[in-house]
Amino acid sequence: MKTFFFFVFMMIFAAAARSFPFTAEWSPNHVWKYSARELSALDDFRDSGGLTNDGSAIRAMVDTNAWLFTWSIDVGQRYIPDHAFINMDTLSTDSYAVLTVRDGESDEVLASHAFVDFGRIDLTGIFRTNLALSLEIVGTDAQVFSFGLVRKKLVVAREEDLLVLPGTLFMEEGELSVQFRLEYPASLDVLVFDPYGRLVERLAKDRSYDAGDHFLSWNPDPNASLPSGSYQLYFRARVPGRKPIEMTRMFTYIGK
Repeated sequence: MKTFFFFVFMMIFAAAARSFPFTAEWSPNHVWKYSARELSALDDFRDSGGLTNDGSAIRAMVDTNAWLFTWSIDVGQRYIPDHAFINMDTLSTDSYAVLTVRDGESDEVLASHAFVDFGRIDLTGIFRTNLALSLEIVGTDAQVFSFGLVRKKLVVAREEDLLVLPGTLFMEEGELSVQFRLEYPASLDVLVFDPYGRLVERLAKDRSYDAGDHFLSWNPDPNASLPSGSYQLYFRARVPGRKPIEMTRMFTYIGK
């Protein structure tokens, strides 16, 4: 009798386990992969139809279109998508797979491409924090072994790419030069504070800049009676949906 109840318990547990979605996660090298060998069932996806998985590859059961949709994938605040990928092959020119990258919340199509073998979709410039993938397989000769996403760390501006010169600025003897490089388009705030923490200049306020090298300058107003001392330049860069990047630089200003 105990053996019977144990058998029933294991059957219920196995059925419940299959009802949960596939819980993939980001690998140490920032890859989120759906592999036919690791998927316990096609129920692991948010939606699917007309597909079969024998543990080695995902295939269409009939010549008409078959599809699947993944659950939403959290890219992470400190990362951005790099590319989507698919590993597959096909035995005929009539069979192929279409991999589509979607917004994980609105289901908006962000990028899509048809494949007959291994390939990738470049996701440069896509800053969404939640993504989802859909896969359409056309024809029974196409077999998909794995597909997924690769992310990379978001670096809008590097510390070494922000230069403030000269280190000591004398009144009416030149200007402060602010040189910086952006890896991605961003909205910037660049502010100057005096030794008492008071704002004395806005070099940029919520201003949009393209990726690349940029230059700003500050010419202190000789009539402003600015105090001598250690000044701070505050630099903040923002991209949509991400935490801002903040940096500061110190310089000395010698006034009257």
